Amino acid sequence: MYREGCHLCDDYLPLLENFVQRYNIVLIKKDVDSSFELYERYNVDVPAVVYNDKIIAQYFFKEIELLN
Repeated sequence: MYREGCHLCDDYLPLLENFVQRYNIVLIKKDVDSSFELYERYNVDVPAVVYNDKIIAQYFFKEIELLN
């Protein structure tokens, strides 16, 4: 999850894109402001990586969080 204009997201996204490319993972980017449901659920939790409807990493990129 990300938000346009979010400085944390701007820092996080290139690192995440590099990670998913290295491990051949499919990344689906969703802007929390693109729907009311996403906004209600993730408004203050961006940037975040969500897997099976659970946040597994957020705010600052830490590769170890994604490897676990």
